[in-house]
Amino acid sequence: MLGGSWIAMYMPAILATTELACQAQIDGGDWVSLTAAQAEDLEAIMAQIIPSDDSPGAREAGVIRFADLALDSFLARMKPAVLEGLADINTRLSSARTSVRFSELNNADQIAQMHQIDRTPFFGAVQFMTIAGFLSHPKHGGNQSEIGWQHIGFNDQHAWQPPFGYYDRPYHEGPDQEGGGDE
Repeated sequence: MLGGSWIAMYMPAILATTELACQAQIDGGDWVSLTAAQAEDLEAIMAQIIPSDDSPGAREAGVIRFADLALDSFLARMKPAVLEGLADINTRLSSARTSVRFSELNNADQIAQMHQIDRTPFFGAVQFMTIAGFLSHPKHGGNQSEIGWQHIGFNDQHAWQPPFGYYDRPYHEGPDQEGGGDE
């Protein structure tokens, strides 16, 4: 219930951000909250959260643009944790190896690094942004070509024709049918 209240309270900001994300993606605009290197690393993390395997993942859905603009608006309070988390990962990597960033690691090493951070506020923020960007309405940014909706089997149909389910069929068929109408 608390999550629903939070979404309802921030819905105008979420919609505005997703619209900006969509336009920025179309325009190929500059990054708003992130540097190009930070965006590359964050996108690599997001691509591990929703990977591209048998179906397109977070990278193909364009969730990085959604996240970049969200960090500049309704998720601005998460921005310090996200930037610090990215810096922390890359600092640990550079101390273990010479000048390697998260996005430059192979798949197995990326997953190993993510196991070290999967219980941090940074990971929670990135996971939320990834899922929100993956499942948002395409006209608002993220979820390009309805990739996220196809992944979960959602059909974006404005209206449905009755009967909606087994529970409505008797009422739709009328009083002459079994179980329908007034008897």
